[in-house]
Amino acid sequence: MNNKWKEEFDSIEIPEELHNRAKAGVKRAKNEGKRQNGWKKPVVAAGLFLGLTSVTLGFSFPSTAGQIPIVGNIFEEMSDSFTVFDTYKPFSTELNNVEESNGIQVTLNDAIFDGKTLTLTYSIMTEQDLGSGLIMKDSLSIRGVSSLGGSSKIDQVEENAYVGLMTMTNVDEEAIQTAKVNWNIDQFSGGDTQETIDGNWDFSFKLESTDYQVQEVMEKVEQDDVQVTVETLMMNPMSFSLRYTQTISEEVDSHWNEVDVDLIVQDDLGNVYGGEGNGGTEDGRTSTWSKTFKAVHPDASKLIVTPQVSLQNSERSGGSVNADTGEEISSYSESSSEDPLPDRSFDLEDIVIELTEDPSS
Repeated sequence: MNNKWKEEFDSIEIPEELHNRAKAGVKRAKNEGKRQNGWKKPVVAAGLFLGLTSVTLGFSFPSTAGQIPIVGNIFEEMSDSFTVFDTYKPFSTELNNVEESNGIQVTLNDAIFDGKTLTLTYSIMTEQDLGSGLIMKDSLSIRGVSSLGGSSKIDQVEENAYVGLMTMTNVDEEAIQTAKVNWNIDQFSGGDTQETIDGNWDFSFKLESTDYQVQEVMEKVEQDDVQVTVETLMMNPMSFSLRYTQTISEEVDSHWNEVDVDLIVQDDLGNVYGGEGNGGTEDGRTSTWSKTFKAVHPDASKLIVTPQVSLQNSERSGGSVNADTGEEISSYSESSSEDPLPDRSFDLEDIVIELTEDPSS
């Protein structure tokens, strides 16, 4: 592994419970993309990410999240919901940009961009009690990027105080050096109170990418008409990500309407890596995805990737909206495949990635 990253990695204190949490996270990895404790968007919108972010759990506004009671490092605060980002703070840029409208103050606290994925932390203060179940209607775009996928989550930390974390990944194009970002929030609504507050909370900023290295993998495994190819490994000081494709046969498509492939990763030292899906794209019976994991251990020399396949028939619905007007363009609903078979799951053969000193070479 790169010696510079090894020094940065060694300088971060990682408690034993975080290592244990990563192992526990792998056990529930197949369910992470379907959790209901907060809204997750595993697909992409062309050019613009449109979100509805929900919360789980006489007023003077503090100026930053550091002044919200019990909140300092939002990356750590959100570690129960996201398994990857608790060590991101030392590598992030502190922005503390504040927008206030109609009794709600939003602070964009920290941001980090690794060439592919943008990660934001933010805090929300409200004059009136909106309770838990807060929903945020927003849109995010990165100049020059046509497809974004990711996830977003808000936690309530006090009666009128919330913190959130969002990730957006460029799922189509190559990595870029600079992210020019527009993030626009149009509405908040209280899930408990049914109160809706419209307003304008608009943020524009520019971030340079962290150092990163890309290693081409292009290793393929196949079983029962499901083929998985790990295409690239991308590493940076705080994490690594894998880009992979899944291709299914026409027969598989006729028996199951939902084919999910998750990647379980460990290294040759026995360390197990929890991860977060970044969304992806679909083209017929081929889908392309990426997933981000905690930083590779500096003494590891290889990664062992196990693709886990889940074949299911489930009720699905969705559609598309006009990014400018928010009006629905199309919608669909289906309950099963043409010739349904019972759900099943299986592991494919391991893919072993030998880590190079300079993955870009």
